[in-house]
Amino acid sequence: MSRSITSVVRGRALNSSAQNQGRLSTYVAPVTHTRLPGPGSVARITMLNGSELGQSTSITANSTSDTVLFTYSYLPALPTSKIIVDYAIAKYAVGGNASSGSDAFESRILVQGVQVASGFQQWLYAVEDASNHAPGSGGRSGALFPLMGAYNNINNNGNINNNYNQYGVTPITISAVIKRTAGDDLVIVTSSDNGTWLRITEVVA
Repeated sequence: MSRSITSVVRGRALNSSAQNQGRLSTYVAPVTHTRLPGPGSVARITMLNGSELGQSTSITANSTSDTVLFTYSYLPALPTSKIIVDYAIAKYAVGGNASSGSDAFESRILVQGVQVASGFQQWLYAVEDASNHAPGSGGRSGALFPLMGAYNNINNNGNINNNYNQYGVTPITISAVIKRTAGDDLVIVTSSDNGTWLRITEVVA
């Protein structure tokens, strides 16, 4: 039985459409496929507050050894990338006064144990004359935070073709620490969900 003109035309139209779709698919990646952008493009931004970091609401540091504020395990989106770390905290306070000597503190960000950022603050006692020291004065907060630094995540686990695919990529450890470098006072770091933030920006290398 011969086919009708309508069915023949319809069949040819469908075949033509299928061929065109096939050609197009060889040049255009489907929308569900994530493609690696060029160098300098942002691959991922992660934003975490104090609770999400597991940071205690109040941490006292009065030692010349590092006091850890938080430790976070970050799984990179890419095996090779630049990881930019921003850490901000709204409130910290130093106890005592600077009448007995200079007080100084240092804050740092470490990625995989490597220092990528640091802050420093010092208070000096005032000297009226060679034998009489007046108590130090002025602001005692504002220079230890925020902190910003960058870490080169290079060939993580050797899987350089692992584009936006976390298989084979190993986590990296990000932490913030603080310590006293001079004097005898302490510093109290206060964390909150709207005053403490860690932002991790991963950029294609």
